[in-house]
Amino acid sequence: MFGENKNIEIKKFAKIDQPFWRVNNKKAILTMAIPIFIQMLFSVFVAQINQIAMNYYDRGYYSDAVNKAIVCYFTLQFVPTLIASGTLIVMGNLIGQGRKKELSEVLKTGLVLNFFIVLFIFAFTQIFSENIINLLSPKADVDISAEEKKELMNISINYYRILNVQFLMLSIIQVFVAGLQALKKSIYVTIGSIISGFLNLVLILGMLFIFDLGPVWSATSLILTSVFLLLYMGYFCIKFIDFSTSKFFAFNPKFAKDTLKMGLPITMEMGTWFLFSFVTSMTISKLGDADVISNGVGKKETHYTWLVFHRNITSIQQYSSAFTSAMGTVTSVFVSRKIGEDDKEGAYREGINCWKLAIYASVISGIVMFMLTYPIMLAFNVPSNIILKWGFVLFGVLLIKLLFDTVNMTILRALWSSNDLWFPITLSLFTMGIGMVVGPLILLQFVSNTTNGTNNGIFLLLIYSCNLCDPLIRSLVYQRRWRKGTWQKYAKKI
Repeated sequence: MFGENKNIEIKKFAKIDQPFWRVNNKKAILTMAIPIFIQMLFSVFVAQINQIAMNYYDRGYYSDAVNKAIVCYFTLQFVPTLIASGTLIVMGNLIGQGRKKELSEVLKTGLVLNFFIVLFIFAFTQIFSENIINLLSPKADVDISAEEKKELMNISINYYRILNVQFLMLSIIQVFVAGLQALKKSIYVTIGSIISGFLNLVLILGMLFIFDLGPVWSATSLILTSVFLLLYMGYFCIKFIDFSTSKFFAFNPKFAKDTLKMGLPITMEMGTWFLFSFVTSMTISKLGDADVISNGVGKKETHYTWLVFHRNITSIQQYSSAFTSAMGTVTSVFVSRKIGEDDKEGAYREGINCWKLAIYASVISGIVMFMLTYPIMLAFNVPSNIILKWGFVLFGVLLIKLLFDTVNMTILRALWSSNDLWFPITLSLFTMGIGMVVGPLILLQFVSNTTNGTNNGIFLLLIYSCNLCDPLIRSLVYQRRWRKGTWQKYAKKI
């Protein structure tokens, strides 16, 4: 079903007769994008509450151990999107055809598939959690006792294992979210995210700073908020989707096949990015300490590592990319609906409109965030000497990268929604492999086995520069492919 149709003529699209800066259909796009943007902001906020709290708890002593667990956890976040992304596109295509009675069957099929796929990955990560955490050990020797090393390693492992329980729950939550987004009910997703954000804030602050339960127990706050989200998203899916049209344990092999065919290449592309990002993080972890902070006589020193700095600076950058990420979902919905209506010209124009809005958002947010770099990094408890020496230049590189990523978050999503799937993943393997794996690993060979300190920031700058090659190359290729209309030979109704 989802393959190239050689009999389809590639039509040349009519020239968009307006200046590039003008955006058509912006009201409809923003109506859907703004609630998702707010949801994304709170998702970033929820994800960072634990990180910021840990930067301050016990003077940041556990921040490196916890950040290792979080890096490992986020490496596999693409897995729940396997079926969720396919469900979003399939449901959007069916809605475009007016086949709303079949939506419940698509959703139920997606829930079953996603849960069992993620369950397998969950079991693997629980068994090999220690081996995975060990991949982030620094290259240089860290001047702490064997007892402290063992304590911090155990915290990393246990924190990681608890986070993986949330990973399992996301397999269900993300399919529910995809169902609501396909129906353009993103406002309910946003409200749920806001509530869960405040709930997580109360729990994490209480566990760490009121009851002093320690870092491992604080991880359970994410599980508790995930339980709330699961029940909340499930309730609204039942409210807006007619489940009476399908059996209670409905599983449609055809929809399963369609969802997998749409979701697999998308997940492979996203998975490539997440896994290669882990390699980048692993390389950065070998840089060792950026600074060693004395906490007074008789107290343990805080080792502020380059990995923690990398996690902090990329976390701050997520506020700039929240709207662009929201536009990715909007693009998928708008383009897939046009494909379902067999309106390829309309799909082409919607893809361009979403890209333009993403460019505006990334430029504006980038300027604002760059101006706020110093106070925000201080809020993340980044040492001021690190901010002044490396913070501004590294954050600037990330913002340039974000500008090129507007294509990857919109035009790439448009290609996926039109069933042009395998070319993007092939290109991604090449560009990501060079910019996120080969380049950083070559640079690592020049890092001394005994050197720590602020001078290693030059290696982090070079690693970020290598990473920039990936979105630069892909953005040039994707926008050209979308404008040429090559994707038309893959686009069809379900």
